[in-house]
Amino acid sequence: MANQPSKYSKFLVGAASAALVASAVAPVASAADFKDTKGNTHEEAINALSDSGVIKGYSDGTFLPNKTLTRSDVVKMMGKWLVTEGHAIPADARTNPRFTDLSTKSNAELLDYAAVVKDAGVFIGSNGKLLAVDNITRENMALVLVRAFDTVEKIDLATYVAGQDFKRDVKDLTSAKSEARAAIDVLDFFDITNPTVASFNPKGNTTRGHFATFLHKTINADFSKVAGEAAEGVVSVKAVNATTVEVAFKEDAKDVNASDYTIEGLAISNAAVKQTDSKVVVLTTAVQTGDKEYTLKSGASTLGKFKGISGVIPTKITINTASVQGVVGKEVTLKADIGVKEAGVPVTFNVSAGSKLNKDHIEEVTTDANGVATYSYTQYVSGEQDDVVAYPTGAPSVRSLATVYWGVDAILAVTAQDDKQGNNVANGANKVYKVTYKNPKTGTPVANQKMHVTFVENVGVNIDKMSKATVNGTNPMQLANGTTPVTAEVVTDSKGEATFTVSGHNTTVTPVVFLNQVVNNVDVKTFEATKLQAQVAEKVVFGATQSDYVIDVTRDGGEEAAVNVDNGREYKVVLKTKDGKVAANEIINLAFNEDLDRNFNTNTEAYFVDEDGIKVPDARTKSYTVKTDAKGEATFTIGSDTVKDYATPIAWIDINTSNAKEGKFDDGEPFKVSSISYFAESKLTEGTVKAYNNAVSTTKTIKEITGLETATFKFTAANQSGKAMNLPSGYNNIEATFTVFNDGANDIIVNGTNVVSPNRSYTTSKTTEAVPTITVSSENKSSKVRVVANGTAVPAANTNNRPINLGSHTAEVKITSTVDVGDFYTGLVTGINTTDQKIQFAGKDFVSYKGATFTAANGNALTQVAFEKHIQDEFAAGFVSQVTLKKDGDKITVSIIKDGVTAPPVVQNQTDVTAAVSSVVIPATAQQGTTITLPTTHANGTAIAWASNSALLPVSTGVVGTITADENAVLTATFTKGTGADAVTVTKKYTVKLTPVVVADVTKGQLLVKANDADALIVADEHTATTTSKLQDAVNEARALLAGSATTAEINKAAKDLDSATAALKSAVTANAAGLVFTFTPVVAAANVDLTALNATATVAIALTPAETSAAVTIVGNTATIATPVATPATGDTITLAGTVNGVATTLVLTYNGVSSAWELAAPVVIK
Repeated sequence: MANQPSKYSKFLVGAASAALVASAVAPVASAADFKDTKGNTHEEAINALSDSGVIKGYSDGTFLPNKTLTRSDVVKMMGKWLVTEGHAIPADARTNPRFTDLSTKSNAELLDYAAVVKDAGVFIGSNGKLLAVDNITRENMALVLVRAFDTVEKIDLATYVAGQDFKRDVKDLTSAKSEARAAIDVLDFFDITNPTVASFNPKGNTTRGHFATFLHKTINADFSKVAGEAAEGVVSVKAVNATTVEVAFKEDAKDVNASDYTIEGLAISNAAVKQTDSKVVVLTTAVQTGDKEYTLKSGASTLGKFKGISGVIPTKITINTASVQGVVGKEVTLKADIGVKEAGVPVTFNVSAGSKLNKDHIEEVTTDANGVATYSYTQYVSGEQDDVVAYPTGAPSVRSLATVYWGVDAILAVTAQDDKQGNNVANGANKVYKVTYKNPKTGTPVANQKMHVTFVENVGVNIDKMSKATVNGTNPMQLANGTTPVTAEVVTDSKGEATFTVSGHNTTVTPVVFLNQVVNNVDVKTFEATKLQAQVAEKVVFGATQSDYVIDVTRDGGEEAAVNVDNGREYKVVLKTKDGKVAANEIINLAFNEDLDRNFNTNTEAYFVDEDGIKVPDARTKSYTVKTDAKGEATFTIGSDTVKDYATPIAWIDINTSNAKEGKFDDGEPFKVSSISYFAESKLTEGTVKAYNNAVSTTKTIKEITGLETATFKFTAANQSGKAMNLPSGYNNIEATFTVFNDGANDIIVNGTNVVSPNRSYTTSKTTEAVPTITVSSENKSSKVRVVANGTAVPAANTNNRPINLGSHTAEVKITSTVDVGDFYTGLVTGINTTDQKIQFAGKDFVSYKGATFTAANGNALTQVAFEKHIQDEFAAGFVSQVTLKKDGDKITVSIIKDGVTAPPVVQNQTDVTAAVSSVVIPATAQQGTTITLPTTHANGTAIAWASNSALLPVSTGVVGTITADENAVLTATFTKGTGADAVTVTKKYTVKLTPVVVADVTKGQLLVKANDADALIVADEHTATTTSKLQDAVNEARALLAGSATTAEINKAAKDLDSATAALKSAVTANAAGLVFTFTPVVAAANVDLTALNATATVAIALTPAETSAAVTIVGNTATIATPVATPATGDTITLAGTVNGVATTLVLTYNGVSSAWELAAPVVIK
């Protein structure tokens, strides 16, 4: 029987606290976190129960769907649920164990809930035992579920199902124990078991996944056909029609009399035992009220409750959706409207399955208060279709038909290509839809499938009623007169997809797609309601979207303005859509109401002034237009040369012409009449502060500059129009105070020297100028400046004039860096940093794309990973992409406009720099004396400059100096390649932890060896007296420690002192030291022999005894230079250098090597 829909009502409330075996596993993870349920056959149930708070997972993020449940697990869960349903834990639960294998020393929680489930009859046990650690079998699980729902719902499911005639899906029922078979029948009848699996496996264990699925299906099962609350001994109470109620008892009914029964609010005229069932009493009642709940009593005892059935016999019925697509294993819901708002009217749904593998269904349901009957069911074999008939049970000839098509996934779908466009589309614009068709049996895309597209509104209508909208340029129609239907045709591609474009003008349509059928080699284009089809989710409405725009016009200043084109009055227009969003790039038409009101007595000589300050010709007979910016704003100025003239601007949107500039104000067009302005002679009324870009114009005010420009703020006297004017006679200068607020994100500079940080202000005063002025700039950084200035006109000396307060005024300027992309930018992407999620446009700074949505050049959506890969692949191939980045608050969209653009040199430079950065590896730690390699170039030509913040790690050598304690050094590498606009520079910092060399402790034995070696040096008598004395002292100190007890620190110090004194002795000599040892090592391919390099204190005197000509060797100071002789030497020729070293006669013989073409010292020579 069908699995009926119902809400997680009572059970969710109770089970949310119980959870699935909650007490046993202390679960915490939720469905969104489960790591082991994706693709599991129980995934849907697990997710549904988890999302509803019924079950949870484990702390490690798993659910363990295959973990077996124990009997104690289920006892605890069901006990907790029953407690939430009103069952109390018995007072003697812990002192009177309900099962013989529990004792008063058992787990307290288990004792509590074992008492609850045992007393409620939900969990009976086995021969009086709980068998807590045993696994719970599937047959026992069925028993627990049915008993639990019987207890809470106060129904008898087993008895109800036993009285039904249905086809059993379970084929191994006889292998279950006898007491469990009725419960398994209940699960089978309500399709809680899987109808496609014949084996229930009653003796098998129950896993967490199994229990989740059975519980999920049981919660969703519709038990409304099982009588509601019934007394003990009563199986069910239900109305079978508007005047008949049947009461089913567990035993045969005897001595039945109508006076034995009462129904409040409903008279009983007769009572009799049903002829076909002696356990059923049939009551004849007055006409019931549909869906009203009645209570049946016998004497003072309540037998049960039932819902009344309406006596209305509908004359029509309509299934709301005649073509339905179902996914096997999931319910489809059918709704039938009887056309009368009446509850409780019985409606029968008869489902005829298209295959023997699926089930036929006949089910009676009742209508709700709106007269709508709802029925849900599912099938389990895909690629089949069901024919559905719905009819009022009391009028079976009144029928409505539908067809349900079953697939493993959605079969035919149509979606808008651009969901952001909305369903209200401007006249003449296009809306594109995508159709997807999948094989019902496999769910795979079907290619080359022809489909037809029409409009629901154009089916079965007369030609004068049809919409003129088009699909791919075709106006589809299926007229009531029977003419051949016209459709637009599309064919799926290899992805099973096709697109079509809808366009229209002042119309509303619902596109619908249906499959092509071929009959006698002819395409059937006729649309039928029950054919497999897909409609768009919402109708698309074509119209003048601007018709709902809201226009607001405000005047900048008072009613009175100064005459002359240089003065006038400025107005601001703000345009928004009906839902309050800004309307950018819209044309606003402007005129004067005095010229449009058709009143000859209200004319004006006013005119509009364009952006260059020039009168607009014929402005009163031909409208002037302005265009809204990205904020939906626009400004305009009006003026007049006539004193006492006045004008009232009117703004409107032209929705009746394609160019929006017809200039004719038509009825029905959105408009706004603004405030009036009067014109008078110019006079001083106040002051004003305005911003100028003096490099461009000293008279035209500005609101924006680039980061390379300077804004000049001037405080001047002003007339009624707020325009600058000269000070009156008798006034020389203005004393003004400027307060500059930095409302931006980067530093600004006031008057060239004063830095103002973000969210800070700076105040300066000017006292002697007729036009006080300040300047504001930034170092090509984006920011926003707000200047508040107040001033006083100062009278000239020797006059009786009084100071004039010119008031406080504000001017704002936005500074945009030339390398900042701002909120909207289109350009070539020349760099990407996937780690920081930033892209770089040519000539611009990097900008974040974190959290953005992405689209490809073909309009399809991209993931972030796919976008990053695309950009990187383009770079690798020598190309770049043209991209638009748009920011709207926190929302970022990145759209690829064009692929395959030849990459500029800066892209290769960026690639090379990135490679260079990746190639440099600096160790995180280094010990004293370690050399760190700091490359200055990369093989690809990238230059690398280094800087260090620590003298202990100089970049000139990279050698770590003497370290006494751990210290961090920061190396800064600057990678550069290219020049000018193609230059790419990246800076990266490396932190190196510098650590001292760890010296092992010296043992006494090691100290003894050092002392003996030192004694040998002293005995040699080849060193100075001073160093010999110091070494002797160190030896004496060491031997004193060796003779007695000494700490490790003392031994280490003695060893260190010995090493120091030994090194000093070896390096120190005197000018006349006898027996001084020098070692000359062979010099290969040497041109010079420099004896002074041996020791700075040695006195060296050299004489020449050449074997060749004297030209072969020259001597300068202590250096003998061997040059090529006049005659080319032969191998074996010699040169003898004879001299003295510290008074010791020395002879060096150099031999010519013909192979290396060099004079060589044949072997080391030791001189004492």
